[in-house]
Amino acid sequence: MADFFSQLVYACANEDTQAELDALHPGPSDTVLCITGSGARPLDLLIAQPGAVVSVDLNPVQNRLLSLKMAAIRTLSYQDFGRLMGFLPSHPSRRFAYFQQVKPALSPEDALYWDKNGAQVSAGILYTGKWERYIRGIALAGLTRQRTLRQLMAAPDVTTQYEIWKKSWDNGLWRAYLRTVCSTWFWRNIIREPGAALIAPETDPAAYMAACLDRMMQTRLLRSSFFATMMFTGRMDPAGDLPLHLQESHYETLRAGLDRVEIITADLSAYLHQTERRFEAYSLSDFSSYTPMPTYAHTWEGVMRTASPGARVCERFFLVRPSYEPEGLIRDTTAETRIAGYEKTGIYTFRIGSVRSLT
Repeated sequence: MADFFSQLVYACANEDTQAELDALHPGPSDTVLCITGSGARPLDLLIAQPGAVVSVDLNPVQNRLLSLKMAAIRTLSYQDFGRLMGFLPSHPSRRFAYFQQVKPALSPEDALYWDKNGAQVSAGILYTGKWERYIRGIALAGLTRQRTLRQLMAAPDVTTQYEIWKKSWDNGLWRAYLRTVCSTWFWRNIIREPGAALIAPETDPAAYMAACLDRMMQTRLLRSSFFATMMFTGRMDPAGDLPLHLQESHYETLRAGLDRVEIITADLSAYLHQTERRFEAYSLSDFSSYTPMPTYAHTWEGVMRTASPGARVCERFFLVRPSYEPEGLIRDTTAETRIAGYEKTGIYTFRIGSVRSLT
C-alpha cells in the first residue's frame, strides 16, 4: 500500500464537486476541510470563496500536484494553463516550456519532483494518474464502435440516447468486458489497488458499474459529464463539460483565492486528532474506500472533535459503504437522494448532514 500512495494515483477529477458545493454551501467565514486527491476538489471548493480550504492527503505526490496546479494558475493565462494540464492541445516540448515558466512559483522540493517526472508533465498531466489511465483504458471498448459512440455523444435527449445504448452498445460483449476490467481480481492484481481488499465479497463491481451506467444513460446526456466523456472517448472535451476548476469562467476567481488554500501532508485521521483548528464544512470524498473500519470510526471521531456546531459534512461512497453511523451527525437524506440523482459521474452514493453539539 505504501508504494501505491507514493505515486500519482489521481490527476484529473472523478467527482463532480458541484455536489459538495450544493451540500456544504460554504460561506466567506467558513473553513472547509477536504481531501486533496487530484487537486480538483480543493480548487473546485475555492470557487465558492470560503474563508479557507485546508486540503489534506497522506500521499505527498497528490499534494505536489495541487501545488503545481496552483502555481500554474498563478503564472499562466487560462489557455496556457489548459495546454500545460493537457485538456487543451499542445506539443509535449511546449508543455515542458510552460512548466519552466511555472517553476519559480513552486517550492524547491516540488520543482525538483516535477523536474524528475517531466515525462508526466510533457504528456499532459491530467491524463497520467493511475486511475485516469485506467478510466481511459475503458474507452478502448469503443475503438471498433466509433459510429455508435458518435451517435451516443450526439443524442438529442436521454430517451434517444438510451435507445442507442440498449440497441447498439449494451450487449453481451460489453458486459463481459466490464466483468474483466471492473472485477476485484483485476483491481487487486493488475492495477494493484489496495482499496480492493475492502470490497465485501458479496459486492460485484461489474454489476454495480453496469447498473450505474444504465441509470446514467437514462438520466444524463453522456456529453454533459466530463467523467463519462473521458470513460467513453478517452479524453475530456474542452468545448464541452469540464470539471469546475478547469472552466475558464472560474479562472480569475481561483487565481484571486489561492492564498486561502493550505496544503497538509498527513494521515487524515491523525490530523483530525492533532489539530486545534475548527471547521465549518467537510468534503470527505470516498475515504472509506481506503480505510479499515477501526480507522474509519476514528476518523469520524476526529470530524466530531474538530467540527464547529452546525458544521456541514459531505461524504461519498463508491463500492465500500461501512455500516457505521457517526454519532452526532444529523443526516439530510433528502439532499443525499437529490444530489446522487444529478451528480455527473453517476457512480456515488452520499452521506450528507450537519453536526450537532455533543456537549
